[in-house]
Amino acid sequence: MIMNNVNEYPHQNIAYLCTDWQIERGLGESVALKWISATQELREFTFQDLANLSNRAANVLVEHGLVQGDRMMILLPKKPELFAYFLGALKAGINCSILFSSIGEDTLIDRVIETNTKLLVTNSSFYFRIRRILPSMGQDFKILMIDENTGTGNVTGVLDEFSQASEKFKTVSTEDDQPSHFHFTSGSTGKPKGVQHRHTAVENHLASFNEIMQPDDETIYWCTADPGWVTGVTYGIIAPWIRGITQIHVEGNYNP
Repeated sequence: MIMNNVNEYPHQNIAYLCTDWQIERGLGESVALKWISATQELREFTFQDLANLSNRAANVLVEHGLVQGDRMMILLPKKPELFAYFLGALKAGINCSILFSSIGEDTLIDRVIETNTKLLVTNSSFYFRIRRILPSMGQDFKILMIDENTGTGNVTGVLDEFSQASEKFKTVSTEDDQPSHFHFTSGSTGKPKGVQHRHTAVENHLASFNEIMQPDDETIYWCTADPGWVTGVTYGIIAPWIRGITQIHVEGNYNP
């Protein structure tokens, strides 16, 4: 079933439409994600699983002080937790940016400070890079480590907290101009500029995907674009799941 007008949706929140709405449409047990690990192991997640994981993430983020309208960033490999925290942030009304995993230290500092980002979700494989620049981030800046249970100062391990968090979360109401996520331009013609998206743009995300990709209900779809780039979010997270189709995501780097 393809919606043509945003006013026809039961909720404007992008993450709600990617998860809870699919359950309401009867697709809860349909496979949303076929995830292939770096060691070639396959795990499947249904839309119900995606809803549960994103609700857990939303509860963790709220527990750590984020409120509707705050900005956060995600620096992770393409793991299920990346999608959980991105969708969880949107459910909580948090303005979220997924970063390229190869982002440089100076670039990360600039983006955090210029956008007044309050929290970064990452894991231990990236922490060596973050540790050196943490003093430049401000005393209120927080780091959540998804694969640790301990931390010091502004760094907190949330591995067990995430696994024990409630799978229930009431998605926040989103007004017409409610920010959803933001990206940065490539910088090929000057300093990269932040580009803000909003929840009501979901109509355009889906219309573009349907027109260009022309999926049907049985489509299994693989977007190889990195989610640090607009293509990897619009065509690799948002539109396919609002369309209710199965996506493939591979943890390792793309190698033909």
